[in-house]
Amino acid sequence: MPWLGSQGPFEVAYTLIDQSSSKIYLDAPYVTVSWQRGQRWVFMEWKAWANTPKLREAHELALKAIRENRASSMLVDQRRGRVIVDEDQLWMASDWVPRAA
Repeated sequence: MPWLGSQGPFEVAYTLIDQSSSKIYLDAPYVTVSWQRGQRWVFMEWKAWANTPKLREAHELALKAIRENRASSMLVDQRRGRVIVDEDQLWMASDWVPRAA
């Protein structure tokens, strides 16, 4: 990893995000999903806990962003998110991740 000085990796990532060059797929009270053109990644920022339908909707929109933009990377900020229930963890591992790969 390159030297980050006094900044951690998340602070560096946030300085790289240019909102004027992003395409928003979802901006809800609990999450924002966007395509960052300058970095060529999908960015998912969790702002609060989300129930199963909302969590899956956000992930489906992230998958749409990945496919539409041929993204090879995704950055997820889960710091303000909450625990993901076992059922949703299983869904992500067995269903969503294989489709996103």
